Amino acid sequence: MAGTVAIGVAVNKHEPIVEWAFFHYARAVLAAVVFVVACLAAGNRITRWFLPRALPLAERATIVFATGVVAFYLVISALGFLGLLGWFTAAATPVLLVLFGATDLATLVQRLRRHLVARRPQPKVGWLGALALAFGLWGVAHVWFPILTPQNASYDARSYHLPIAEHYLARGGIVAFDEGWVKGAFPQLASLLYTWAFSLPKTLFDQMETAAHLELAIFLMTLVGVSAVTRRVLGRRAPLAWTALFLFSGIFCYDSGLVLGADHVAALWAPPLFLLTLRYAERPDPRAGMLLGALLAGALSTKLTAAILCVVPIGVIATKAASEVVRSRRLASLAPPASAAASVVVLTAPVWLRNALFYGDPLYPMLRRFFPAHPWSPAAEAAYLGNFDLRRPPVALEGAWETLKTLLSIGFVPHDFAVYHGDIPVFGFLFAVTAPMLLFLGKRPRLHLLFLAVYGGVALWFWIHQYDRYLQALVPWMAAATAAVLALTWERGALVRVALVALVALQVVWGGSVPFMATHRGVGGAIEPVVIDFLGSGFGRSKPDRFVAVKDFEALGKAIPAGAKVLVHEERLHLGLAAATASDFPGDQGLYYWGEAGAQTPAEIWRVLRAHGITHVVWADRLNHGADSVAGALAFLDFADRFTRRLGRFGGFVLAAVPPVSPPDEPPGMVGYYPCPTQGGSPSGLFPLGAFAGQGSRLSTPAPSDASFDQSIERAKFLVYDTRCQGPLPERARERFTLFAARGEQMLLAARKPAPPRAP
Repeated sequence: MAGTVAIGVAVNKHEPIVEWAFFHYARAVLAAVVFVVACLAAGNRITRWFLPRALPLAERATIVFATGVVAFYLVISALGFLGLLGWFTAAATPVLLVLFGATDLATLVQRLRRHLVARRPQPKVGWLGALALAFGLWGVAHVWFPILTPQNASYDARSYHLPIAEHYLARGGIVAFDEGWVKGAFPQLASLLYTWAFSLPKTLFDQMETAAHLELAIFLMTLVGVSAVTRRVLGRRAPLAWTALFLFSGIFCYDSGLVLGADHVAALWAPPLFLLTLRYAERPDPRAGMLLGALLAGALSTKLTAAILCVVPIGVIATKAASEVVRSRRLASLAPPASAAASVVVLTAPVWLRNALFYGDPLYPMLRRFFPAHPWSPAAEAAYLGNFDLRRPPVALEGAWETLKTLLSIGFVPHDFAVYHGDIPVFGFLFAVTAPMLLFLGKRPRLHLLFLAVYGGVALWFWIHQYDRYLQALVPWMAAATAAVLALTWERGALVRVALVALVALQVVWGGSVPFMATHRGVGGAIEPVVIDFLGSGFGRSKPDRFVAVKDFEALGKAIPAGAKVLVHEERLHLGLAAATASDFPGDQGLYYWGEAGAQTPAEIWRVLRAHGITHVVWADRLNHGADSVAGALAFLDFADRFTRRLGRFGGFVLAAVPPVSPPDEPPGMVGYYPCPTQGGSPSGLFPLGAFAGQGSRLSTPAPSDASFDQSIERAKFLVYDTRCQGPLPERARERFTLFAARGEQMLLAARKPAPPRAP
């Protein structure tokens, strides 16, 4: 003990022990362990009602954990709808779930202990198993290491997965986004799990690390599921099959890795869904149908693109129902599929019922043609359609041919954003390469069904949203199928083994470079050096902001008073405010469209903001991103510049309070518009502000007035001027106008306030 104290005193001089990063990570790991135990406890209790038969340990753990995650999500959802989200309920939730399943959990732990200490002959690992284990541990290390910095979080995580958690905690529960924020209407199972993680610690660094380790825990349990699926299709133990998942090296690449999104939460459902589908096919009773439906609901509650996991489970349910009806000629045989359907409908209610109550559309805003979606407007419609970036094949024979080619070339042809890794295939080749080996493996219906599940999911993915990261939900199936084929082919003799070693070695060596590729959008390069720099930043130098995750927005959050509601103007990334927020980004919401009729003047904008409880606004100082219309930019900046009370500048952002009284009513004013002339574009001249409402560069107005440039700057309230082709801004215009913001190459200017009259 004296030695411990001596070492502590010595090292504390160089880096205070209380500031060690170790304790931040230890808290995050502890929270993840508590989450896993709570899910195993509750899931084990629930599954005993539906699957009373003994199952192999890995298979039971896979199904139990997934069921527990559904239970955890439903508890957090219930607390959210009751307005009871906070640190106390967050701490109480896992305790109650553990108590709920304590007895059955003790039985499971005893079984696990017996399994570990059983004195029975164990198969020799051998050199091949040792290599596989080393490769698997290398893979785990490379998905864990990047999450040690919050900068690893993806764009989607920073723009909506985590801000949703902040918003709900600031409001104390699950509430409607008044502006009809489209991403706030998405399925939110992952975001609600992150809400629980955000409820416990106080700093954003610790919140993000806790959420990241929660995602890591889910991923590790998915690896258990890969081994369970492989064992099921092979009919024998396959303890190292989980290592095959790292043969799909896309997981090490930004946007497909553990980046606090929902893709790997969606992947959690793949192994238990396949296992339960096999159980249901063997014995389609109502209890099995209810449990299978619960996990289908879990997948659909995570993200809509997780529908690619549902093709074969739904196909098996429908096929068994049809065959039973034909065989028995009794409608009572429809009880199992009916129980599965009812389970899906009831357990996805936190998604569709929430949207129906909040926004009038169960899948807001996708069913707006059939339901009275609100808030919505023609301006929202145009912007929403303009935001679509869906990669889909044409609905024709050409589309079917493209789908077939994609099924045969999975992993060989990248389907991703060019800014990440261009045309370099990083996803992983072995599923496509091992599929033809099925022709030589005889009749293996379970393995064939697994391949069918993958191909059915890929085909649906190709028609939904063909980016590689959405395929991560299918990777556990791909890994299990690949592992099973490799294991069966290995038995075919020495010559085949030589070929297999060459095949797998080539994939391992090629994929081994992917973790080091400079593809991380969040840091503009490779993520590993960023983590190394952070871990070494505490030694010998003082860094007061070392544990600051999002510098500007955390500073903003500290300046925002409690109970405030903040409009974040034209910014999608707003993590760190720790307050109730609203977005006016065009196409992402249905309400705030400045420059449109009823929201053109400062008084009209004030009324819209106050009607929806907005107390503060945040915007980029002297910068307009061009996401909104020209009229919207001018109208909002005019209101923000003249009629809000600035509370400070934080980095490149301004925080201001909305005044308690309305600005004076005044006409919208005229705009002197002098851009670079483009073919078929808009003419220059003097226009009313409303001429620039709507999306795009074309004007929705008749021709401009006949005013000259000099007359325009005398009569205009605003000036839009492009120096690239109009030349330097004339002296007279510089005297009359002041710069609002830069909008690309254009300058947005406003007329200066008239000088007060001199006293006589």
